Amino acid sequence: QRCGSCCHHKRPPGFEDLISQERLEEFWQKSNLIYLTAKDVSAISAETDRRPADFVDTLYEYDGCYVKIESGGEKLILDLQTERSRDAEKSVLINQYFGVGLRHYSGNEYILARAQWLAVLEIDPENQDAKDYLARTEEKLGEQMANHAAAAKGYEQNGSFASAIGEWNLVRTIDPGNGEAIESIRRINARMEELDRNYRAADRRLKTIDSFEEALKAYSEGRYADAAALLRRILEQQPDYAEARDLLNRVQRKLTPLSDAEKEQIRQMYIQGMKHFTQRNYSEAIEIWKKILEIDPDNESVSKNIEDARQRLEKTGSLEGE
Repeated sequence: QRCGSCCHHKRPPGFEDLISQERLEEFWQKSNLIYLTAKDVSAISAETDRRPADFVDTLYEYDGCYVKIESGGEKLILDLQTERSRDAEKSVLINQYFGVGLRHYSGNEYILARAQWLAVLEIDPENQDAKDYLARTEEKLGEQMANHAAAAKGYEQNGSFASAIGEWNLVRTIDPGNGEAIESIRRINARMEELDRNYRAADRRLKTIDSFEEALKAYSEGRYADAAALLRRILEQQPDYAEARDLLNRVQRKLTPLSDAEKEQIRQMYIQGMKHFTQRNYSEAIEIWKKILEIDPDNESVSKNIEDARQRLEKTGSLEGE
């Protein structure tokens, strides 16, 4: 039936209950609102054999049966003219998104193109053209991801970790949740952190060696206080540095001359060691003379005796007393 006889438009003055075809457009222009009651909706459904959801288009929620009555028994409903206007706006937006999407697609900017196709489908979920272009775009993006992944693996294999992470990040710009990219970035970052730790450790070792060489030079030049300071710093960083500890003992001996008691202790141990040496008990002689070096590290005579005793042990291959 013609508009006005079934939908209960709010009629402006001068219109009869049944709107003539000639004045229908005028009616649309002058009457923008429709008020329906539950009774109206049921009557229209029965008369047209259509479900209410097929013809009730409301600004408010529709419960699947009728529009709930508000504001003194009236409910606001969009009329045909408003609906046509809304469809026209959608059409304009779809055309705009398509135009932008096609430009991005032709320029190989597939991520941007994908955003446009998704925007179209949000407005019109059944738009087949948008679906087709989206499928093509996803295929192109898949190819790009495969190329970036291959490049990333090559960079990682060659040790170019920063470049590898850059390629994996490009994969994630296409697919933010890509599991392979996320795991690879985590693994490479861990490897880079390990290399950085190893580098710092090696750098510290090199600096320690340089400091030890400087301490040796200071010792040989008689600058014992400077040598002691360097050696103490080395041992603070590396307590198990045996050479540094031995040299520090020598430096401290230079800085603190032997007392009379220490000199007497050394003389007695020297004689005791010589007795073992003459009896060919070289091992016992070496052990006693080594105790002398703990008190007087620079005792060259004792050092020579120890070396002589060791050579004799090697030649004879004998145990103590043989």
